[in-house]
Amino acid sequence: MSETIVEQIARTDLQMVVELSEHDSDCLSAEGMYIVGDASLVRLMRCRGLSKQRAKEIYDAVNMFVERMLRT
Repeated sequence: MSETIVEQIARTDLQMVVELSEHDSDCLSAEGMYIVGDASLVRLMRCRGLSKQRAKEIYDAVNMFVERMLRT
């Protein structure tokens, strides 16, 4: 069974979608967030060590990526 484009997008590595500092990456890894499908705003806001502003920036970048991919 082949996966849909939505499933492919959800499995995309976060590092490929948004530039993450080592600190950002460590914070996301501590919460088990590695792929686009894991990056909900609620989960990002709960990441210890990640500012609310940075969480929103990551969330916005993920949404922009998803929208762009769904259009192509």
